[in-house]
Amino acid sequence: LNPKFTTPINNKAFLLSTCPEASIRDGNMAAELSERALTLDPKSAYAMNARACAYAAAGDFKKAIEWQRRAMEDKDFMNDDGVYGGKSASERIAKWEAEELWLLPSKP
Repeated sequence: LNPKFTTPINNKAFLLSTCPEASIRDGNMAAELSERALTLDPKSAYAMNARACAYAAAGDFKKAIEWQRRAMEDKDFMNDDGVYGGKSASERIAKWEAEELWLLPSKP
């Protein structure tokens, strides 16, 4: 309801970048959404994380790592052990360094 509330924007961008179902992944839409979130809140580590994942989904792993490291500078983000949080950031970077996508865990 609040167009300036970035959490749903970040979450959708993250999902569109990291969904294990390839038909749902859309790096271009994820990039647009993450850019919008960063415009609304340029200091948001979650928006930076969404941007990183969008870059990875588009195959630009170098920029993905750069944006992920920016997000990792935020202590609150790094203490977040949820799937969107920083506890998985190093794992994402390791995948991107190998030029592989980091995908959300799929349920059986």
